[in-house]
Amino acid sequence: MMQGDDAKIAAGLREEEKRLLAELGEEPGYVTQAFSMMRGPLGWPTMVLLMSQVVMFVAGVFFAIDFFAAETPLAALKSGLPAVTLILGSMIAKFAMWPQLHANRIIREMRRLEVQLLTRN
Repeated sequence: MMQGDDAKIAAGLREEEKRLLAELGEEPGYVTQAFSMMRGPLGWPTMVLLMSQVVMFVAGVFFAIDFFAAETPLAALKSGLPAVTLILGSMIAKFAMWPQLHANRIIREMRRLEVQLLTRN
């Protein structure tokens, strides 16, 4: 059986485990996870990527509007190619953030697994 200090350590671990499980809580939604990537040491590159994605998408929509309003094939080509390029670029920028979201989810689940393993005794 546990003696003195061992019992205090075990009791302390149990309190810490309860705190960690409460801290982990439910899995956050997509928007919460996306905004959480903007903190920490990689926050500023994520913000730059997000802002460039928004700018490319808005510019692509404006070019797409010009494309659909074009009356000649040359005018349609001059608006259509930039529209497709910008919208695809914005999608690629958005997809570039998904691996980080996935990595954050895995780290979160690893922490949850670690706490569960600690509680098994």
